[in-house]
Amino acid sequence: MTVRQELAASALTDLLFEEPGVGRCLVAPDGSVLRANAEWIRSTGFPVDEVLGADVIELFPETRDLALALHARARAGHRVDVPRHAQRVQGRETWWEGSIAPVPMEGGTGLLITAREVRRESLSPPKESPGAGPSRELLASVVAHAQTCIAVVTGRDLRFTLVNPAYQAIAPGTPMLGRTYAEVFPEAAASGSRTRLLHVLETGEPWEVERWRAPVPGKPDAAWRGRVVQLPTVPFDPPSALAVIEDITDQTRAEEALDRTEAALDAYFSEQRRTEEELRRAVERYERQVRLFDGVASTTPDFVYLFDRQGRFLYANRRLLEVWGMKLSDAVGKTCRELGYEQWHHDMHMREIAQVIETKAPIKGEVPFKAPRTGHFGVYEYIFTPVIGPDGEVEIIAGTTRDVTERKHAEDALREADRRKSEFIAVLSHELRNPLAPIRNSIRVIERAPAGSDAAGRALGVLRRQADHLARLVDDLLDLTRITHGKIELQVDRVDARDVVRRAWEDARSLFDERDVDLLLSQAGEPLWVDVDAARLSQMVGNLLSNALKFTPPGGRVRVGVDRRGGACEVSVSDTGLGIDAADLERIFDPFVQSERTRHGHGGVGLGLALVRDLADRMGGEVRAESDGPGRGAEFVISLPLEAAPPDGAVASRADPEAMGLSVLIVEDNQDAATTLADLLALGGHRVSTAGTGRAGIEAVAARAPDVLICDVGLPDMSGHDVIRAVRSSAPQTPVFAVALTGYAQPADREAALAAGFDAHLPKPPPLEELDVLLGEVARRKG
Repeated sequence: MTVRQELAASALTDLLFEEPGVGRCLVAPDGSVLRANAEWIRSTGFPVDEVLGADVIELFPETRDLALALHARARAGHRVDVPRHAQRVQGRETWWEGSIAPVPMEGGTGLLITAREVRRESLSPPKESPGAGPSRELLASVVAHAQTCIAVVTGRDLRFTLVNPAYQAIAPGTPMLGRTYAEVFPEAAASGSRTRLLHVLETGEPWEVERWRAPVPGKPDAAWRGRVVQLPTVPFDPPSALAVIEDITDQTRAEEALDRTEAALDAYFSEQRRTEEELRRAVERYERQVRLFDGVASTTPDFVYLFDRQGRFLYANRRLLEVWGMKLSDAVGKTCRELGYEQWHHDMHMREIAQVIETKAPIKGEVPFKAPRTGHFGVYEYIFTPVIGPDGEVEIIAGTTRDVTERKHAEDALREADRRKSEFIAVLSHELRNPLAPIRNSIRVIERAPAGSDAAGRALGVLRRQADHLARLVDDLLDLTRITHGKIELQVDRVDARDVVRRAWEDARSLFDERDVDLLLSQAGEPLWVDVDAARLSQMVGNLLSNALKFTPPGGRVRVGVDRRGGACEVSVSDTGLGIDAADLERIFDPFVQSERTRHGHGGVGLGLALVRDLADRMGGEVRAESDGPGRGAEFVISLPLEAAPPDGAVASRADPEAMGLSVLIVEDNQDAATTLADLLALGGHRVSTAGTGRAGIEAVAARAPDVLICDVGLPDMSGHDVIRAVRSSAPQTPVFAVALTGYAQPADREAALAAGFDAHLPKPPPLEELDVLLGEVARRKG
């Protein structure tokens, strides 16, 4: 309740209790008397200090049962009229009447009790002695001195035959005695009162009126209560009626005042209830909005929070509270410093909040943060936004913060990858240029030296080694790309790992002999069966041997071993070379990574070991590196799961029969590439022809279909895909085995070639071993 409402209620109560002639008592819900005016005290006869605070029922033990009944009815919400009753006060008997009305109060329903004293004379007519009637003189005397208005009307014209002074005072300007009722009260007679009076005379049935309004001089609000009865008459005398009227103006005024007070109280309490209901609904709406905002703010992984102008937290969402390790009630009203932030962090945010208040513009920032309680650490990007109030000033500051730790790591990784890429390009350029000088020099030697001379032989060896180096470099790049995109294809068979490792060892022996490095081999005495791609396993061992040879000086030793360890087959390559720093052991298998000590002067682009690791993973194994440090050599171990021995005869030989006597057409616009490939195939016993364009190739196939068509995909007049489509459509029954030859050797390129109609796909330069296998397959089919 507001102060204004309390003052209004107090004024209404004072007005009610100050009304003269009416006793009032206010009772609390527990039955104790809260307030009583002087008229009530007079009606009870008790001292004031005995009435206030006393139980209202205990004040009147003689009327206890009646008081209890009235009290209970009023409690139920009904106003109860108290009938006239005798009350002895200080030895004097008085008569009282009134009412008990309910009053809503804090803690329950109270009572408002009203009492008004009633004159004894108005209660009943004077009693007559038995057997004797009052004389007319005595009756006239009684009537004349009565305070009650008394009149007698006689006959059907209702003529006034007796009027006492109190009745005459109702209309002092109009003499009543001897005149008819209609003459004295024409308006009342016209309203039906005359008919009711005649009904009393004719039937003897009394007419009672509880209350009506009739103004009199000095009393415009006069109220009356009356009763009309038939008087006993002598036979043949005109019938008469006695009218007794009581002035109840004061009682009516009190009751109306009470009604007005009660109406005002009802209106007041109704307004209070309406205000309380509106306040309750407003609080519920606010709480719903807060719950909705908190529900939305807590679904985001970002931090959402609110500051006041002093930098104290007003709200923090669930995610931020989790990082803080506290409840919202622990954080509200506190600054960053009070929540455990470092001083510099707190000061920075306070400066930013002051700037937002001053400029009314958002501010962004980025900061590393470690939560004091939980120890959670991250790099966070945040924005503070002003919330403008109705006065145009910043009321609060809303903030959101996002964890950008992973993004920062990704950016650092990208920068590192970009740096390594730049280094790789530089190294690759160097590695590609290195073979060019010996290749050119060897070509000049062959041009000038006699055929079959030692110089020509040495030049051919240089060309072979440098060409192999270039092919291995390109193959490593292509293999790494295939593995990275998950498109490398493995031809898995169950093989004895000793056989694969022994062939790789034999292939590398000549290179080690040239460098004066001992290459040793030790193997288990029993077969070691593994499910692998034999060619890829041989490639892995070759890469490890090449790596060992690169970092082992002349006079050193490299050992290759194949042994059983538990349920695994371990292929190891150890050397007595430069060794590996401990810091490089974890990253040496990453692409393009080289040790600072070995980066210069040893060649390579850092792909060989990356390929070994990825191929081992794809074949269900793993690879590890071990070294005691710089200058103490290194060991690389490939571990593969052992399998059971296959049934007898289940291991098929991959050896390809020699393909002889095939007719081969080479479609290639690069004349040197076409000529050299043709010479190689002719040395193998094949009949070879060439064509420089796609159309020439189509015409050659149409003129005489070869056994094998080797077609470059990138031709000047049309693509190799178009060539094979034309060949297949013009002669669908011709059994031409077509091989696509291209510098584009990605898995997608192979799929496109096979979809166009080729039977096989080889990269440039074509691996002669693989080409021999394909030609052998064609020879077998032809045979």
